[in-house]
Amino acid sequence: MVLIYQRMMLQSLSNEGVLYYEGALDNLSEELSLSLDEDVEKIQMTLAFFSKYGLIQIDEEQNAEMLQVHAIVDQETDWARYKRNQRSSQKLDNVQSVSNTCPTEIELEKEKDIELKKDIEIRDIDSNSLLSKFLDTFINFSSKNRSKRAVATAEFIKLPSFQREQAVIGAMNYIQSYKNEHPDDEAGQYSVNAVNFLSNMMFMDYQEEVKADAGYDEDLGF
Repeated sequence: MVLIYQRMMLQSLSNEGVLYYEGALDNLSEELSLSLDEDVEKIQMTLAFFSKYGLIQIDEEQNAEMLQVHAIVDQETDWARYKRNQRSSQKLDNVQSVSNTCPTEIELEKEKDIELKKDIEIRDIDSNSLLSKFLDTFINFSSKNRSKRAVATAEFIKLPSFQREQAVIGAMNYIQSYKNEHPDDEAGQYSVNAVNFLSNMMFMDYQEEVKADAGYDEDLGF
């Protein structure tokens, strides 16, 4: 019966909680039996039971007023109003929260400046590291490059950042290639100096790895 009662309430919602007897059949129970697809006896029992407990009121024209529908609708309206106010309050809180936490334009600019400075510092560190590696590679190979340190530094700084790493790679490969081709010139007396190596972009010709020769093996005869 409870399920039938609930279905009656749902059907009455379109008429503000009233099930009207239209006169198409002998009584309201038969009309509800047809519309709800339930046995007439079950409809009659449901109407009688819930009328007894004051949840359904049937008037002289056999219209059934579902009294609980009004309470549910009012309750739903209050609940909807409460939820609407709650959502509105949350929106205001969120706006205030965002307003309080969202950085201002000045703060964003400061953050950008800080990030830019960090980026520049990192690039400076990387650049200095590459420069040191380049100079050490040439100076350790041939002492003649020591006197050209300042000029070589100026030439190295002129290079764009991506070519500085190429210059270091080229320097290591060039020196290894020179050692392979001129094993007798251990001091690198006739090697290209660091300045010319950079100004003539020679490092671009030495980007592929050069491995050290194994040397002459007396046992193998080569």
